[in-house]
Amino acid sequence: MNKLYTHFLLTLSLMSASLVIQAQTQALLIGTFHFHNPGGDVVKQKTFDVMSAASQSELENIADKIGKFHPDKIFVEWDYKDQKGLDSLYQLYLNGTYDTFVEAKYEGTKRYNFYKKNEIMQLGFRAAKKAGLKQVNAVDYPMNIPFDTVMKVINASGQTSLMNEINKTIAEQAKITNDKISKFTLTDLIKDNNAAAYRTMNNGLYIKYFNRAGLQDNFVGADGVTTWYKRNLYMYSLIQKAIGPNDQRIMILLGSGHVSMIKKFIDDEQIFKVVELEELLKKK
Repeated sequence: MNKLYTHFLLTLSLMSASLVIQAQTQALLIGTFHFHNPGGDVVKQKTFDVMSAASQSELENIADKIGKFHPDKIFVEWDYKDQKGLDSLYQLYLNGTYDTFVEAKYEGTKRYNFYKKNEIMQLGFRAAKKAGLKQVNAVDYPMNIPFDTVMKVINASGQTSLMNEINKTIAEQAKITNDKISKFTLTDLIKDNNAAAYRTMNNGLYIKYFNRAGLQDNFVGADGVTTWYKRNLYMYSLIQKAIGPNDQRIMILLGSGHVSMIKKFIDDEQIFKVVELEELLKKK
């Protein structure tokens, strides 16, 4: 009797798991470099011209593919506390007056490139409009990661070998990234930013280098890594909370470092079925 009961429970469990898999929300993950290149990242990279005719054509193609994917929600790297601000900008975009607004308000200012070239507007808004969405969801939770403080502690602690490793890695990554920017198309750059090897490398930097910063009783490095994880966990929490029971497909468009972390959370949660951009681009 116990064996039959156990078999019955196992059967129910397998049936339940099958139903969950069938009902999984699909999550399209798109990690990017920052199109407007504000220079805030540790690895300094050349500027890529996203406004060129070739890049704009590629963005149209990518957005068309996303439109056919029909995401129910698109999440972007915008402060979640300023959803109204993002809504107003997207409404301008839907009305066809966004560029006129940016030219009039920001031309000649430091914010011009952000509003003109940012991936949120260039790809997020473009894809959302093609998908027929009325809103783009803000999920960023900005936190100050004390990179400069960590580097000072490494120096003060006499961790010369660690400092040399970090500087060497930064220089190597800058060279690799800039070589790709010189040779790759925009589509190829985005695909490269979403390669499994790139995500693993991106995640590993924090544990491999920064977590080791400081002497035995100094955890400033680990605190910095904690802040990075915390920021991404908060962003993922915002995504989880925003998804409704009728949402079958979502798109997450963030800096590639964030997407590298989000992918780890998704793998652990096992709720979403990940869809990669490269899969969409292969479809007719």
